[in-house]
Amino acid sequence: MRHTVDHNYLLFFLFFLFVFFDEFFFFVLILTGTSAEDGMKTFEVVPIAGITYAMLAYDILKGRVKGKVLHVLFFLISIVLLYLLTPLFHDGANSKYRSSLLLILAESIPAAYVGTRLARSSSIAMLTIDRLLPFFVIPISITLGIVGVGYARETMMVSEDESGLGYQSMSYFMSYSYAYCAYYVFFSPLKKTKIHRFFRAIMLPDMLFCALMCLISGGRGAFVFIILVSIYILYTLRKSMISHVEHNNLTLIGACVAFLVVAFYFDIWNSAGMNRVVGHLTDDTERERLFRLAFQAFEESPFVGQGMGSVWYTVGFYSHNIVMDLLAETGIIGTTIFLSLLLKTFLSLYRLIRYQKIAIFLSIVFLGALLKYTFSGYYIGAFKLFMMCSFVYVMNNSIKQKQLKL
Repeated sequence: MRHTVDHNYLLFFLFFLFVFFDEFFFFVLILTGTSAEDGMKTFEVVPIAGITYAMLAYDILKGRVKGKVLHVLFFLISIVLLYLLTPLFHDGANSKYRSSLLLILAESIPAAYVGTRLARSSSIAMLTIDRLLPFFVIPISITLGIVGVGYARETMMVSEDESGLGYQSMSYFMSYSYAYCAYYVFFSPLKKTKIHRFFRAIMLPDMLFCALMCLISGGRGAFVFIILVSIYILYTLRKSMISHVEHNNLTLIGACVAFLVVAFYFDIWNSAGMNRVVGHLTDDTERERLFRLAFQAFEESPFVGQGMGSVWYTVGFYSHNIVMDLLAETGIIGTTIFLSLLLKTFLSLYRLIRYQKIAIFLSIVFLGALLKYTFSGYYIGAFKLFMMCSFVYVMNNSIKQKQLKL
């Protein structure tokens, strides 16, 4: 039993590392004064990937990799093989293509395997997420909010240089923290112990702080995420399927009033961040150019696409939109498969709420990753999406076979 508990804590520690990996990475960059090109990400990725692959090797030796878990691994290996075939149909070497291949091997596959292991944990062990969540969210959100927003404003907003990690990264981090705080305040299934009430008292103002910092930082994807996740939380609170949850209406009303008072006091509606959000939602010629190039690549091969990773050859860069990149690389067939998988994952997570309220948190993680790769980033490195899809695929099977005590 002790070995199982220790193993579970290692698993959940890896899970939180993947959930908060970008935040840790950005924080290290701030502290060290380095850039993303200085090898700092490799320094962080290698140990995490190494531990996960060691866990995979151990499970293979113990004969635990079978059934649905084996299906997930075969699917990931197929993606790698398809990715390796792409250079055969395009001329010239491409360093960015090789870097994206490393994203699959070092981030997406390890994260997906952590998702499969998470799905095989018992409902009691899953409460570990709620126990550990405050220890990650509170220090990360407050520290990054104070230090990071100042860094983003100084390096991006003043100079209007949008290269590298800056306002967009900060806005996503703050929006994620807002959503995680909201989950803990309104949905955490932990008993109302003194420590729970203490963390809840901290995370409620922290939730408002994160929302304000997100709006000030000026990222449009994060702005949309805050709106959608707020609607999702309010809708979920009203559903009868959420039983045994204390609907603290006064807390919700108080939080909204406090947010509006602080927002109007600091006049964030006229801040540089909000001006950037509104401006970029209505006018972004660079993204439009990338969209056109990606669509042209799709038109040349509409059914099967140009090959996974081909945007580096055809567009020169990813289009910052998961649908456009999928169309360009995998065509109608591949895009339909991937988007169907994403839709099924979210619907399955929502249905799992009736069994485990932790599914609310997992669906928020999924929504955050999906929104991010709708507005920014390259889908092949969307390790949180790979992790959640793998989790749902194995979890559904476990429920059907009654392997979990729900």
